[in-house]
Amino acid sequence: MEAMTCGLTSQMILVRFDPGECLLEGLRDVIRAEGIRLGLVVSGIGTLSDCRLHQAIAGYPPNLMTRHQEYLDLKGSYEIASIQGIIADGEPHLHITVCEGSQTIAGHLEDGCVVMGVAEVAILRGEGATLRRVIRGPEKIKQLTADA
Repeated sequence: MEAMTCGLTSQMILVRFDPGECLLEGLRDVIRAEGIRLGLVVSGIGTLSDCRLHQAIAGYPPNLMTRHQEYLDLKGSYEIASIQGIIADGEPHLHITVCEGSQTIAGHLEDGCVVMGVAEVAILRGEGATLRRVIRGPEKIKQLTADA
């Protein structure tokens, strides 16, 4: 475990996506344009017609040495229940929860999610720390760290 302390500026960046725009690709563009190196994605709502996410599958009891990523490509009318995550070293690591009817699915947000009607995302800019993700341990898990 590692605890990392950093500050928040009073700046919140609100991003509105229009129909047909790509969610994660657009967020990366905003992060780059706004020069966000450290931040929190604290809210995300809207709708998607195409949703691509992945889930880490390790079985039970979990075996991290044989884990794999399962990618899901969803087509339909998906309501975004939430998007949240951390931006470290300018790279977003975001999780999304979507639902269609009684089906709810969550996972890591991937490229290829297309906005159906509208999507809105709130980002809080961080400061005072340099965080990044590095691959650690024999399991080769990419983890957040303040290590240089």
